[in-house]
Amino acid sequence: MQEFRFIEEERLMVRPSLVLLAYSEAALKSPKVRRRLENLLMGNVKNFLRRHGFPAGSCWKEGGRIFLEQENAEAAAPLAAKVFGVDYAAPAVKAPLKLEALGGVAVSLLQGKLKGRVRFAVRARRVGSHPYTSRDVEREVGRILLESFPGKLEVDLENPELIIYVEAREKAAYIYREVFPGFGGLPEGSQGKTLTLLEDNSDLAAAWLIMKRGVKPVIFSTDEGKISGLGGKLAEWTADGSLEAYMAELPQTWRTLRKVEEGLKQALWEKAKVMAASQLASKLKLSAVVYGVKLGEAATINLKLLRLLREGLNSLLLTPLAGLNGEALKVSEILGVRLEEKLTVDFSLEEALTLEGKVGLREAVSGDLRKVKKLTVKV
Repeated sequence: MQEFRFIEEERLMVRPSLVLLAYSEAALKSPKVRRRLENLLMGNVKNFLRRHGFPAGSCWKEGGRIFLEQENAEAAAPLAAKVFGVDYAAPAVKAPLKLEALGGVAVSLLQGKLKGRVRFAVRARRVGSHPYTSRDVEREVGRILLESFPGKLEVDLENPELIIYVEAREKAAYIYREVFPGFGGLPEGSQGKTLTLLEDNSDLAAAWLIMKRGVKPVIFSTDEGKISGLGGKLAEWTADGSLEAYMAELPQTWRTLRKVEEGLKQALWEKAKVMAASQLASKLKLSAVVYGVKLGEAATINLKLLRLLREGLNSLLLTPLAGLNGEALKVSEILGVRLEEKLTVDFSLEEALTLEGKVGLREAVSGDLRKVKKLTVKV
């Protein structure tokens, strides 16, 4: 025990130099798919940190965890947690596997961090074979901490203010106290690309949700300002900070709808944008279009709109917001936006379908798509 009293007296402090990344969904796949997803996740995290000013250190995977060497791990970990596929990130310290050494490193990790009396607990997990149990680790590390910080710590296993995490693995252990929750899902780009209509905040939220499932969005909008504004928000979540985008204003289509009554005009304008996105998706060999409709208070109107949009559409129309309520609100809070209703005025579905053919909506959209502008969103 003198070794740990010496550490306390000298007030030595260790700073985390590793970022520990936990993931779960990729770990459930077959070995071949898992390796591909893990490698993609490692690359995405390194690229994300690099564009935020963190140098690319060594990176390796070990038993359902990814480890990155980072001199300033405490600043890098919350950023790494934003990468899709990461369940949580933690700035960690590598430690020898002996019980006494685990306690010593835990003491060093807390030096200068305790203010007042703090309720704490130790949570341990092991991967591999060790001469002790997880409960042994928790008891011994807890005991050493209590002796090293007399009067500053008290055990509270039910409602601790501070948790010391210890992960004992085959060759080393990793200790950390801060955990930054991530968003889980699958690594960006692992599930291919889709064309994403980006006209408002609801489209932005839908695109974010589809990115969480491993899809890389290709943006389409009728407004270049929305591509730079909303597209810029979306690109912040990508590993390299960039997105492919296309813009077409659809002036001929809008003129076609000029004399249509308001409710029908709104509905057919939405159909025209989705139709344009579908036609562009076909040219780019993308099989799906993402659209941000939420049912909300105008559920009856928007369900009717979905029927209109899907009628005669060549692409699969994905609407990830449609069935969400509480989760949609959480996504809007993450993105810092307020979700919008697509339609607020009711319309007749039968009249809309009739007018679509009567005014030549498909032909007008095809004509406007001859002037598509390709852009790149970069942040």
